[in-house]
Amino acid sequence: MIYKLMKNILGVWIITIMAVACLLLGLKACTDVDSKESNKGNKHEKWTPTEEDQCYIDSLWVIVNNTQMDVDTIKTHMDTIMIKLDQLHDE
Repeated sequence: MIYKLMKNILGVWIITIMAVACLLLGLKACTDVDSKESNKGNKHEKWTPTEEDQCYIDSLWVIVNNTQMDVDTIKTHMDTIMIKLDQLHDE
């Protein structure tokens, strides 16, 4: 039973880490494209986000924030499980 629980928790961790990695790689790819395009024009021209850009950035922030809260929740549950396992081991 404990093995199955730990296996499920490990699966959730792996999925969470993969989601964060994909999100960060996507953000990196977006910034690379923007920086290449901005170098083609006037180098003194500053990029200002449109309303659509701002909405996209805000939605990415919400995704990152929710993922961080999920990771924190999983860590809390894992800590509780580890404490219970230690208590069982000590008995």
